[in-house]
Amino acid sequence: VRFPQNDHALQAQLDIILAYYQREDYDFAINAAEQFLKLNPGSPLGAYATYMVGRSETARFKSLFEKQVPRDFADYDQRVLSAALQAYREVVRRYPDSEWANDARNRLNEIVGHTARHEVKTAQYYFDRGAFVGAANRAQALLVGFPDSEYATAALQILYNSYRAQGLLAQAERVRALLTEADPTHALATQN
Repeated sequence: VRFPQNDHALQAQLDIILAYYQREDYDFAINAAEQFLKLNPGSPLGAYATYMVGRSETARFKSLFEKQVPRDFADYDQRVLSAALQAYREVVRRYPDSEWANDARNRLNEIVGHTARHEVKTAQYYFDRGAFVGAANRAQALLVGFPDSEYATAALQILYNSYRAQGLLAQAERVRALLTEADPTHALATQN
């Protein structure tokens, strides 16, 4: 590119990102977006390029079959979504007033919800099989990584049950106090 800062050249670079994305060549879309960000580090158009990295990372692991028969994101290995999560966080953090920030925030919240739900499902899976330490670790990971998630109460319940199953009654009571604080109407909150 001879004049990479020219308005037409910038738009062409953005169009290339979109073209790759629309062709479902997500790796190329991500590379084109990263190239744009590298060539134009201070550009406000970086919001779009970063946003498209998130969109491409999210779409990358979906197969044709999954587009026809929707599956629950919580069933996927969540590490796949970490790059998308990072890109959306970057848009929200660096470009909060951009036209892409609101959608990035919504997609970020959706991924956080799926990831938290995955952690709860995994913790429950471990608990049901008697792997109480594993269940407690997954519940704690959710509480540390996504403390404001709608699944935090479920994680506290699993953590409480895991501690009780291990005979760690003092830790279980501390968790019950946290659960009571988080949800005063929860069944454990009303126990004596």
